[in-house]
Amino acid sequence: RALGILVLGTSGPLETFSRLDLEMAAAFAGQAALSLELARIHRDRERLAVFEERDRIARDLHDVVIQRLFATGLQVQSLARVLDGQAANRLHVAAAELDQTIADIRQTIFSLTAADLDDADLGIEIRAIVAQTERALGISPVIRVDGPIDRRVPAAIRPHMLAALQEALSNIARHARATRIDVLLRVSSADILVEVRDDGCGPGGASRSSGLANLRRRALDLGGRMGFGPGENGIGTTVTWLVPLVTPPGALHVSSPTDDPAAGQRPPGGGR
Repeated sequence: RALGILVLGTSGPLETFSRLDLEMAAAFAGQAALSLELARIHRDRERLAVFEERDRIARDLHDVVIQRLFATGLQVQSLARVLDGQAANRLHVAAAELDQTIADIRQTIFSLTAADLDDADLGIEIRAIVAQTERALGISPVIRVDGPIDRRVPAAIRPHMLAALQEALSNIARHARATRIDVLLRVSSADILVEVRDDGCGPGGASRSSGLANLRRRALDLGGRMGFGPGENGIGTTVTWLVPLVTPPGALHVSSPTDDPAAGQRPPGGGR
């Protein structure tokens, strides 16, 4: 298969290439093609090693961690049945937290075993996430795409963008009791925006979520920001995830939630 084109130029309009020149050019092109193929094979081997390690971690999480958490949850629920009052309520809360932790780990397993996004169709990934929400809630989110998402979003930002969309929609499915969801995905010459709005119970009806904290950290590490608060006219909730198209030098760092400029603007009741 053709890997490229080798263009030869002469120093004058009347000069021509000898047969030896053409043979040398052909040999050089063959060596260049071989080097490109070897580099591709090396990259494929590295990616395969990464995928195998991801599969191993996913199996360990599923077969060991989740099973232990599930068994612990059953013990907590059994203990709650023989107790009364505040102690039983606290045990029920702990069991619910274990259930949520198991769900979060399952989502991590899904992310580890998902296909590499470098060559994937971003639109297909987005539709798959939306379909999950539709199955969970019975309503179809209204998706608006502004800009050439498939072509303009860099491969390094794609998994973070998809994680922002998935966490915002999962958050609605867990807490919001919404009847309408509006999603805006926008890519401009300067930044990438994921905005998810719902008409549910609002931020005050949700518990704190490590998922949203992780999204805030992702945005900060990419030189962007994440906003979370009441929707328009105080109805529902709006999650906004905005990152620059090109990560500024020095933006990548291990940040804490308090680094977020929007952290101090969260409404009472905490984030979901």
